[in-house]
Amino acid sequence: MEENKTAMELPCGYKFSPGDKEIVKYFLKQKILNEPLEHDTIPSVDLECYDDPDHLPLRDFKNKAENEWFFYTSRPKRKPLTKNGCWREHKEEEVLDGQELVGFVQKFDYYYNLANPPEERKFEWYINEYRIEPSVMEAYQLDETTKQKVLNLVVCKVFREEIETTMDEEAGNCQSSDEEIGHE
Repeated sequence: MEENKTAMELPCGYKFSPGDKEIVKYFLKQKILNEPLEHDTIPSVDLECYDDPDHLPLRDFKNKAENEWFFYTSRPKRKPLTKNGCWREHKEEEVLDGQELVGFVQKFDYYYNLANPPEERKFEWYINEYRIEPSVMEAYQLDETTKQKVLNLVVCKVFREEIETTMDEEAGNCQSSDEEIGHE
């Protein structure tokens, strides 16, 4: 994937905070079609190169809400365990524009392998991975290159918040110490 680490800055006082429908129908669709975006604020980054969420290139994304970043990337082939923790799929939801299905958002939680699980609090990382529903594209737009982008190009919304976690040391599985975590 071509890395475009620079993104346009919005004027002072503006914050980038699109809804699910806007992410899919405007930003992702325009990027797939190589059409210019009036406010191209999302950088392209290969997120698979970063084994630990703490090392993501967060400074490359401007105009953000606190603890929230967006990136174009190839659809990751996440491994359940990384060098420092584990990604776990939380759920998948449809993205609708009225009654029309325009895409999907797959939600992942990241848990650190903690040295002292019961006592420590860590920041938890989440990724909402947005992909487009192929039927949103017009038939004439679907050449072979575009078909590959529809299947592989996603927008990832990366965010974090502080919650408690524990590590099941015998099984080596990451798990939440509370009930399933509800987030966006």
